[in-house]
Amino acid sequence: MKVALTVLKDDVLQIPNEFIDDCTILLNEKSDEYLLTQLPYLEDLDFELKPRFDVGGCEEDLTRLQPLPYITVYDKTNKKFFTYLRGKGGDEGRLHDKLSIGLGGHIEEEVTEGGSFPLVIHNNIITELKEEANIILNTSELTELYRAIFYKDYKLIYSTFDKVAQVHLCMWFCIELEEDRLTQFEEDNILEPRWFTFDEFEKMIQETGTELEYWSQITYQMLKEKYNK
Repeated sequence: MKVALTVLKDDVLQIPNEFIDDCTILLNEKSDEYLLTQLPYLEDLDFELKPRFDVGGCEEDLTRLQPLPYITVYDKTNKKFFTYLRGKGGDEGRLHDKLSIGLGGHIEEEVTEGGSFPLVIHNNIITELKEEANIILNTSELTELYRAIFYKDYKLIYSTFDKVAQVHLCMWFCIELEEDRLTQFEEDNILEPRWFTFDEFEKMIQETGTELEYWSQITYQMLKEKYNK
């Protein structure tokens, strides 16, 4: 499917949410967190661009979701993962000064032109990694990323925790890169970049009381299950 729309600067991608009720697995009953079985018919998934903050826009439309690729970077050699504090340069005020293990952002018009949904996700991840951490994927890494998208090798997380959560869909990816591949960081957005082992991270959280943002709380447990064996 191709998209050819005239959009404003803050227009972001939305998808229908009618599949939610048929493909959810409850993760945490107290906070209404769900792990979704993968998106059906990914190649043909309908999407549109819509203003985020206008009346009736994305943040108010409970019939559609804003999918956000959320990318954790893991250094398999040193058994460490990348973290940072969210700066005030981003437009998500509720996340400022919180610790995150996920790079990525809303899918905007520049990566959607003429693409199917898998290609849009692919382009968004490439763009966000470059903008936020100066990560440039090589040919084999790009191929592996597209394979992960096409064969649905990622986790979908949805929550009805609050009105913000109800209109967003976390698409969690984990990519393996060595520390020295992350050399520069987006000013005012990516603060205090650091790498931790699992033991170091949990000790730091315990000693400092640093608040981990909502999606990172969930995906950290998935990351730990994947690598801390």
